[in-house]
Amino acid sequence: MKAQPITVVAIDDAEEVLVYLTLIFKKVGYRVLTAENGAAGLRLIEQEQPDIILCDIMMPPPNGFELRKILSRNPATATIPFIFLSARSARADKISGIEMGADDYITKPFDKEELLARVNAVLRRTTRSYQQGLIEAQTEIEQIRSTILSKTNEELRNPLDKVLAALTLTLTERFAHDPRQQKRFIKIALDSAYSLHTLVEKMASSGELNQEQVDAFLDQVVDLENDFYKWVE
Repeated sequence: MKAQPITVVAIDDAEEVLVYLTLIFKKVGYRVLTAENGAAGLRLIEQEQPDIILCDIMMPPPNGFELRKILSRNPATATIPFIFLSARSARADKISGIEMGADDYITKPFDKEELLARVNAVLRRTTRSYQQGLIEAQTEIEQIRSTILSKTNEELRNPLDKVLAALTLTLTERFAHDPRQQKRFIKIALDSAYSLHTLVEKMASSGELNQEQVDAFLDQVVDLENDFYKWVE
């Protein structure tokens, strides 16, 4: 299946700038959407969820700085890569832009090759951060899963160990004067109990333990306990 093209939203109140940006990015295969003011840009961003935003600063409200603040407060838009593209070249403006969470600040007039290079650099950083986030999330999920699995297996083993101990002790005493019966019932009880124990160990080692398996296991433990009480009556 063909990959979706990268979507760029360009916001600027100068039509000629929007036309130029559209030509630059369409030439390299990007999808370009434009807006001539902050309000229209905000609606476009919320609707399209673009891959990257290029935004002027001085434009009808909200201006670029205000728009960045609005986007940063919305979890759905806060992490979209954002680049200021402005004629304001003062060092203080650049610092303000970066402090507001912009990924870059490019001054006008700009060289198209440099613009493409810096946009692609931001996109690469974002992709790496996203992939790293996935790896870290997966690792955390596996750690949580392992903890839950370990705890669950322990909870399963504990009652089973008690059943094994009770069976051994009680059946030994119950049939102390009848070695033949003693041997027969202990074998039946322990075979059943140890088969459950093996099941738990298998589930623990394979890492496959779902609620259906837990319920089935507990049902077997209950059946074993019921049989045990019948045997010792």
